[in-house]
Amino acid sequence: MTGGTQIRAKDLTFCFRNPRVCALDNISFEIPKGSFVAVLGPNGSGKTTLLKHILGLLKPDSGTVEVNGIIPWQNPQEVQNKIGYVPQQEEINTRLPLRVREVVLQGFTIRSGRHPSASDSRQRLLSVLEMVGLEELSSRPFNALSGGQQQRALIARALAVDPAILLLDEPFSAVDVSAQLEISELMREISHKNNVTIVAVVHNINQLVHYLDSVMLLNKKLIAYGPPDEVLLPEILKEAYGVDVPVVICEDGYRHPIMEDTHGTAG
Repeated sequence: MTGGTQIRAKDLTFCFRNPRVCALDNISFEIPKGSFVAVLGPNGSGKTTLLKHILGLLKPDSGTVEVNGIIPWQNPQEVQNKIGYVPQQEEINTRLPLRVREVVLQGFTIRSGRHPSASDSRQRLLSVLEMVGLEELSSRPFNALSGGQQQRALIARALAVDPAILLLDEPFSAVDVSAQLEISELMREISHKNNVTIVAVVHNINQLVHYLDSVMLLNKKLIAYGPPDEVLLPEILKEAYGVDVPVVICEDGYRHPIMEDTHGTAG
């Protein structure tokens, strides 16, 4: 990390209408540039809503969010130009014979509205495929990849625009444990070697614990935010989830909450 706040929220509050349900209630935090942060909490705790505020897709009811000093909802295009985004449900038509390189280059095309030149596209393609460990699979059909390889290709697509910030919403969905570990290590490397700020919304944090700088624990309010060993404590997790969450401390000292089936009572 090189320091300096890249994403800042101050007293951020947002409520949905019809019916009125508050998703974020007066939360404040700062995320330094180049850090790797996991956002954790029960279903309906405001995790995806927070990402949408960072992207400028939602306007707060009160309080503020800033990305590099810019208010996202006022300047969504300027902010989104700095962000690579991997949503929870990615729409890739697997019936189309798209190859890995074509999926990855969609990131550049969608962002810029134009096709990159042959030299630019080749250079950037090789760079991001090497970054995610798929350089040997550039010509393989996307639908022939494993779930973990597909997720890495989608991360490469988000990186194709050389973002300062990478947002991922449930990057481990439909990915086996081995691939989860590979993706966790990859994200840590991208964050620290390339100085990219990464914010990943997750349901189960255990595969990430060894690689994170910070954990943000949400349940509409900000329950805790800090290093994993300071946040992943039974009493703090119970405050977030409303039930006891056992925590195993491994020989290496890392805390692992046992929460596979823990969804809490939040709406």
